[in-house]
Amino acid sequence: MKKNPEDLVKEILENAPAVDVLAADGNAIRVKAGGRVYNILLLKLAAGYPGHVKKAISESGKMADCYRLLLVPFMSDKTAGLCKEAGVGFCDTAGNCQMAFGPVYISVSGKKNPKAQSRASKSVFERSSIVSSRVLRTLVSQPGRSWKIEELAEAADCSLGQIAKIKRFLEDNDWISRIDKGFKLQKLEDMLSRWAEIYNARPNDVVECYVPGNLAEIESRFEQIRKQAGLDYWLTGFSGGNRYSPTVRYSKIHVYVRESAVEKMLQQLDGKRVESGANLAFMIPYDDCVLIDSRTVKESSVVSPLQAYLDCKPLKARGEEMAEGVLRVMKTW
Repeated sequence: MKKNPEDLVKEILENAPAVDVLAADGNAIRVKAGGRVYNILLLKLAAGYPGHVKKAISESGKMADCYRLLLVPFMSDKTAGLCKEAGVGFCDTAGNCQMAFGPVYISVSGKKNPKAQSRASKSVFERSSIVSSRVLRTLVSQPGRSWKIEELAEAADCSLGQIAKIKRFLEDNDWISRIDKGFKLQKLEDMLSRWAEIYNARPNDVVECYVPGNLAEIESRFEQIRKQAGLDYWLTGFSGGNRYSPTVRYSKIHVYVRESAVEKMLQQLDGKRVESGANLAFMIPYDDCVLIDSRTVKESSVVSPLQAYLDCKPLKARGEEMAEGVLRVMKTW
């Protein structure tokens, strides 16, 4: 029979050496350890999102006569860190926990938890979530700006209800802070890292090619072709990232082109499709949202810094380093 969280904590304490459980009523547990009595206040949360945990810690305040212990369905490493910093214990439904009061120190980790709360973030960050993507990209394009719900809905061209849903998700994960009557992004690096992890779980639709010439010459030819033949392109990956933050040397160009333009572009470049030895990767946009906030940088059409970051993250041969270089630029805005 499955134990409720209060009983699970009680059992863990009863099995701890030199700890006597004196009383438990569902909201608090009284124990004796090292000749002293301790009152443990149980703080129950329906979800262990960082925003929820921070609020519970703040609202419960420091209590001289109580040790605070959070009970949550699932506790991530991030939220566990918040508890440890605040001197608050925690326990999830799998029995992963940490309690530290008086002479007592109990730490259990590594137990598989079926309630891992990944679904919400996946539904927002997955490529199929086009509306969410537009909203998030609008926010990231001006990371230092304070927004009102109505302003963001207009800028991202979506409903107030959709904005409210995404705002709630960001609040749950502690990725926005309230400013006056609005809100703004915070902990950008944390959010983008999670986004890239989920976004890149699905591979890009790529056409591998070889084009004679050095990379700088090939990249400059894209702009000539755009002007002469009307074929649009958007540099990304190392090619795009280096336009924002010259960080690494690279041996392959990554560029978005429309699927209908691939063969025409190859013909203009005197290139060919290859199965190995490619120095050019045509990436087919899965949706026009990847082109949001694209711009001209150093006389080349380049995806937004956000898209360059997402596309660099999974690349081998220093892709992570390139992504971090782009992120450093984004943080200065």
